[in-house]
Amino acid sequence: MHHPQPNDPPHDSSVILSVICDKYAGNFEREMCAYMTGHYGHCGVGADLAAETREKIKEEAPEVLEWLDGDEHIKFVTDHHGCARPCSVGNLYTSDAERHSAVCIFFFEEPPKMVLDYLKKRAIEYAGGDRLHFGGKGPRDIQILGFKLTTHKVTIEQTTIDF
Repeated sequence: MHHPQPNDPPHDSSVILSVICDKYAGNFEREMCAYMTGHYGHCGVGADLAAETREKIKEEAPEVLEWLDGDEHIKFVTDHHGCARPCSVGNLYTSDAERHSAVCIFFFEEPPKMVLDYLKKRAIEYAGGDRLHFGGKGPRDIQILGFKLTTHKVTIEQTTIDF
């Protein structure tokens, strides 16, 4: 029997975009998510970057920002500290090899192709850019190894039984 872990997907249906990297994603997952989507968790990590990102997306692809800001598109999942975030490091569906190197972003539904293409572009830009996290300098030196889209569906069945 599986016991829920902090980075398990939510218990309802969702779609997870995983950005598979060559580094431990726990050092940058919230910042990468903010850079890609313009959204950040209740912890506040990535808030400044998210604001800059929103302006950039508004200029480059307003239809993408409109979708990302739509009701019920970005999904916030509570971590083991009780903080709701739109991303995590790995999840139940990433392989053992990818468990600590995947930045997973949660959605209520599958993003349209134009949104996925834009998010992949932003992830690649982030990986090749300068370090912003904690005032670091120099290149991030993150290699993106691939992207995965996982659909997590929950089916509930109820049967009436006789006394």
